[in-house]
Amino acid sequence: MSASVSVVIPAYNAEPFLRDALGSVLRQTLPPLEILVIDDGSSDDTGRVATSVEGVRCIRQTNAGVSVARNRGIQEARGDFVALLDADDAWAPEKLSVQLEALRADQFAFSARTETDEHLKPLRLVRGGFRGSLLEGLLFHGNVVGTPSSVVAPRQALLDAGGFDPRLSMCADWDMWIRLATRLSGVYSDDSLVLYRVHGSSMSTNLQVYESDSRYMLAKAFELPLPDEIKARRTEATARMWEVLAACYWEQGAIADAFRCASRSIQTQPSRLASLAFSVPYRMARRAVGLNR
Repeated sequence: MSASVSVVIPAYNAEPFLRDALGSVLRQTLPPLEILVIDDGSSDDTGRVATSVEGVRCIRQTNAGVSVARNRGIQEARGDFVALLDADDAWAPEKLSVQLEALRADQFAFSARTETDEHLKPLRLVRGGFRGSLLEGLLFHGNVVGTPSSVVAPRQALLDAGGFDPRLSMCADWDMWIRLATRLSGVYSDDSLVLYRVHGSSMSTNLQVYESDSRYMLAKAFELPLPDEIKARRTEATARMWEVLAACYWEQGAIADAFRCASRSIQTQPSRLASLAFSVPYRMARRAVGLNR
């Protein structure tokens, strides 16, 4: 595909990692039209790092959160497509080339990723790509798209979908992918095109926020103009959400919350009992062998 791409990088106190992110963009075999760093009210030298790199447009704003920063970048972008990159991640050199070659106007692209330590040393390869309806995958199987750093999407589609919801924290990207999937199909690359840092400041350990986000996101999703056959499965999606929350709480040792969520899952859909009997031990086993984040 011959199209212009704007890279949007939201950044808050990202000084330790931003050079790696920008360097990976500058090394792309298919150079983007522009690179936008949205400095979301940083108190460190994030802005100075951004402006020190030739060709980077740094937009400063009062701290308002990553969703507002992403939305600002999308609004300011001049390209036909937007490639999202978190400031603590990095790309493989062929990332944009691989995705733009496969992308069509009615699609958005995402890929596998390599999780790394803080020094970008690889830890594990994470593949996704639900083999079926992307919308169904996102509603009934989890965030099958994954990190925003892997996504390239038509700018206008992101705007038409309403942008990232600032009321969400951990599930803001998942919520966006659901809304995009009602408009576009997804094209997935099984190549690992993203280096995804896993570090102590990751939000993934805050399960109370994850629970609140999940409930709000799911309620929003079923207000969308979904196909009738998917709307009819709302009970299934709700029960699965509670099941996942139960397993997550159990994994973190929050036993009372795990039983609370398990009870909600079974009350919503009694047939989930068999699934719960598998999912909790499964997550415990994954934790034991070091496969969880």
